[in-house]
This record gives sequence, C-alpha cells and structure tokens, in this order.
Amino acid sequence: MKKLITAREVQECKNSGKNKIYYIEKDTIITPAARDAALENDIDFVEGVEQEEAKQVEILEASVKIEEKKEAETVKEKVAVALNEEEKSIDMDLIYKIVKEVLAQSMGTMIQKSFDKECDPSGLKLVRGKTVECDRFETGNPNSKVGLKDIVNTKESPNMGAGFMTIEKSSFDWELCYEEFDYIVEGNLDIAINGRTYHGKAGDVFFIPKNSKITWSTPDFARFFYVTYPANWAEIAANK
Repeated sequence: MKKLITAREVQECKNSGKNKIYYIEKDTIITPAARDAALENDIDFVEGVEQEEAKQVEILEASVKIEEKKEAETVKEKVAVALNEEEKSIDMDLIYKIVKEVLAQSMGTMIQKSFDKECDPSGLKLVRGKTVECDRFETGNPNSKVGLKDIVNTKESPNMGAGFMTIEKSSFDWELCYEEFDYIVEGNLDIAINGRTYHGKAGDVFFIPKNSKITWSTPDFARFFYVTYPANWAEIAANK
C-alpha cells in the first residue's frame, strides 16, 4: 500500500516545530493540499531518508541551532560587559580616530590588491594601468554604467588624487568642487558645459576647472586616466 502524506501530517509537523517531513518510499503520494500547506509554512519534503537517519538529522540540526544561539548570546554579553567597563571613560574622539585609521589602512590594502603596483621605499610607485579594474561608481543615475578606481590613497598622495574611470553608453551630470585632468586612454568621451559639447578621443586630454557643472557622456565606451587636486575629491563631492 502506498504511503499518503496529507495536510494533516503537515500541520502536525508545524505543531511539533519541525520544518521537514522525511519519507522513504519513492512512490509516496503527497496530496495537493499537503503541498500547499507545506509551501505556506516553509516545510520541505525529504525523500529517501531512513527513520533513524532522519532522527539523527533532526537532532544534529537542533544542536547546531542551539550552539549558534549560545555563541550569539556570548558575543552580546562580552560586548555589553566591555561597554559597561568603559562607559565612564569612553572617548568618542579617540574611537573616531582609531576607526578612521583602520578604514584608511584597509582601503589602502584593498587598492594595492586590486591591481599590480610596484612601490619603492622612496615613495615612487609604478602602476600597471592595464591591470586596473574599475568598481561601480554611483552617479545618481541608476541607468548609468560608470566605473572608477583610485590608484593612490590620500596617505600615499596627500595633494593629488589619481585613478581610472570608465563610462559605457551613459551620461550623467556632475559638479566638480576640485580641479581635474582627464587623459582618454581608449574610446570617445564627451563633456558638455554651458550648452556646448566637446568631443574627445583616445590620446586627448581634458582639463576641468573647479566649480564646473558638466555632463559626462559617451555613445559607446570611454576609459580615461584622471588626476585631481586636491586628493580628497570624493570627500569634497560628498560634503558639498
């Protein structure tokens, strides 16, 4: 006789706090009502598991959940104790400086690992431009395809920023609170300002003065190398 799994078994599974129904026979019939009930209650049907093995699986899953809960509670307790111990003497300015320094070091490491760069103790650096891969850059236009990668951080170059940028069949508006040079490595780059559009191609160089309101665009693709002054152009743009 074929085994039948009905909505009743699903309800019993839910009431027992389980989220799986195990069965051995491949020709077991699961009623449509049972499947609907299982879907509503996030219960899975698992085929081909012996009864004893099924119990062991359930025991193991339960123990893992208990351990995860204990670990989370332990972490919370440690954090709470640390905060209580330091509550009276906590220095928010010091914490800010530490976090800022850690983030700066982390970002510097990320930059170095994202492309090939040789560094001399004197401070001289050689960046292999072809190895630089740009990350997505948010322009305010969700439809734009723009990438950007800084190749030096403000610790390495406190005065000037530099990196690569890519634009693919996109256009977006931008206001520069800094000065910028753009050398077009490949493709075509258009910059519109004050109602006029200037078309640049590979080998050309744009200079964009501070406080310019422009529109970047390209009909196909553009990759260019930029140099900015001052170095913290992104921070300035974010705070304008």
